[in-house]
Amino acid sequence: MNLLPGAKLPLVLAVMIFSLPKPAGSQVLPSDSTRSDTTRSIRPDSLTKYPIAIALVGSIDRSIAPRLVIDDSTMHFLDYESLGDLVSVTPGAFVFGLGSPGQFQGLTLQGLGARDIALLGGGTLLNNPSSGMYDLNLFSLEDIGRIEIVSGIRSFLYGLNSTGGTINLVNKSLKALHPNSHIRYSEDGYGYSVLDGMVSQNISRGLNITAGILHRTVDGRFLNTDGDAWSGRARLRYNLSGEVSLFGSEVYNQTRLDMNGGIDSTTQAADRFDRILAKVRNTDSYEKVFRHDMQLGIATNFRADSSAINTLTFYYSTNLREYRDEENRPTPNMTFLQQNQYSRWYGLKLAERRLVNDVVIDAGAEIQHRRFLIGPPGEDGSTTLGREVGSTDYSAFAKSDVHFAEMLQVSGYGRVESYFDQHEFSFGADAAWNLSDWLELFGGASRSSRFPTAQELYGTPPADSSTISGESERHLLVEGGLRSRPGRACAFELTAFRRTVENPIVVRQSNAPPVMPTFEFYRGETQYLRGIDGSASLRFGSFLLEGSAQYLEVLTGDNVGNEFPKWTGRGGAWFRDSLFGRHLDLKAGFQGRFFSSFQGRGFDQLAQIDVPTLNPETIDMNGTVDFLLIAHIGSAYVHLVWENLFDRQYIMRIFYPMPARNIRFGITWDFLD
Repeated sequence: MNLLPGAKLPLVLAVMIFSLPKPAGSQVLPSDSTRSDTTRSIRPDSLTKYPIAIALVGSIDRSIAPRLVIDDSTMHFLDYESLGDLVSVTPGAFVFGLGSPGQFQGLTLQGLGARDIALLGGGTLLNNPSSGMYDLNLFSLEDIGRIEIVSGIRSFLYGLNSTGGTINLVNKSLKALHPNSHIRYSEDGYGYSVLDGMVSQNISRGLNITAGILHRTVDGRFLNTDGDAWSGRARLRYNLSGEVSLFGSEVYNQTRLDMNGGIDSTTQAADRFDRILAKVRNTDSYEKVFRHDMQLGIATNFRADSSAINTLTFYYSTNLREYRDEENRPTPNMTFLQQNQYSRWYGLKLAERRLVNDVVIDAGAEIQHRRFLIGPPGEDGSTTLGREVGSTDYSAFAKSDVHFAEMLQVSGYGRVESYFDQHEFSFGADAAWNLSDWLELFGGASRSSRFPTAQELYGTPPADSSTISGESERHLLVEGGLRSRPGRACAFELTAFRRTVENPIVVRQSNAPPVMPTFEFYRGETQYLRGIDGSASLRFGSFLLEGSAQYLEVLTGDNVGNEFPKWTGRGGAWFRDSLFGRHLDLKAGFQGRFFSSFQGRGFDQLAQIDVPTLNPETIDMNGTVDFLLIAHIGSAYVHLVWENLFDRQYIMRIFYPMPARNIRFGITWDFLD
């Protein structure tokens, strides 16, 4: 048990108590002396009013149900280190971890992995076009105003290869008449710490500038798991009037991460969780990542048709990953490899929302050009040698929601897209029927497509190769269920689903000679995924019980697969109330996670893919319990987490030990002036 970070907790609490700033609200409300005397004649204002910003710029669906949104006020009372921690509270979500902060996180929704999930930032795609994935560790969580999570039958609508789900990250839209700063600091065992700071200021009427910086570092529990990450960001918003808003942003990420490939199979079973005795597979491999993301756009909401909101966004991104295994450590592994993976993509996206005779219509179109290249570095080390591959692709979507009084809502939607000269049309429909004032019945079906990623088409030598063509996977999904209406002390949702995946892209051991790639992408038999997921919460007085769970069965042909746990779940029991005249807002209690046994897979850190192991190994059923305390005092949020209380030893990928018992603490603080 590593309690070193806990030594700093009393000092942090003392500083917080003796230097609490005034509450934010007290600095923005007018004083009594500035209020107008309503008994006198009312004169027009001599100063021009601030233009009102168009709300929810960057949202993919302005009428999205509250249950599909995590806003910043909810985030304050959640336990998180990365985006994966926040998304995992969603029913049907499960994350395969590698046991150390900064390492790859394998997010899944209803059993589909990262290449089936689109990550969007302000409505534009963040997924790297080469791998088809986005690193969940890169995005600054303190800059998020809301997270929109759409899984199931509608998910394909909002982005390329989003058959499993769409996660849209909407930045905070700040109006800071006085300088406003925000800081989050958190510290954990084995040298982990994160500092994320942000400053916002209106520099003129309607013009706001927000800038921030993030630094994350970890020493690692085992050899060769150190990491260091920097991120800088700047955003500008200019409200020309209540009808037109201009916006722009630039985000830069730079990371360095050691990658040990997990614990070597020659390590004795009793020593695999011992940080001193365990032998790692690779002592000298690491990666550096340099990424830029830029956006420029305009949003309009003209008075002539106030129901119509239009957004036009230009975006440009580059991502350079430098993987090195250079035999420069004390115990080399006799492998020398230098490889760069470079991607760049840019495009233009138009979205419109309109109300026509009680019918809500969302529509949009997008054009994107992408280029990618994998090869050895050039003489300067940062350029990449080899042949660059690219394509220019198009897509368009539309959705309509029709309400029949208060009883029934029916929606229909479709998406057309082209990718590497492949053309697909995806479509679906769903309905929700209010059985009573507290119960709703829902269901629907969709047919969608997932295109192969560049990595799946061309491989990542020398780790993997490909035997597939550009033909897309085809997904047919049917789901239905029951849920309670909002505003109840007892709330629940239960969804049953069945998904058929034709032409699935899977990874297997290669039959090529030993000097060739170890793994290869190929077309498997038709897969069938069927299951049930749900969530429930119950509040009585100051106590809250909440949880979610999923049962999933995967069939390949006529065979039942077991590479995904059939049962997964999470839950918590909390004291949740305000105390001392509402000066203390407290959440304290226990949270737990569990999964059933399944056949383990390995993880290749060069290719960043889950891979089969030569000797199949069953990962036993396991779970952990944490103690969590979050206290809101003034404008500060203090969090204290005692992780893995019972010091459970477990893995989720072979063989990457998950974290032992630790104490993590930190503070989030808002300042004005």
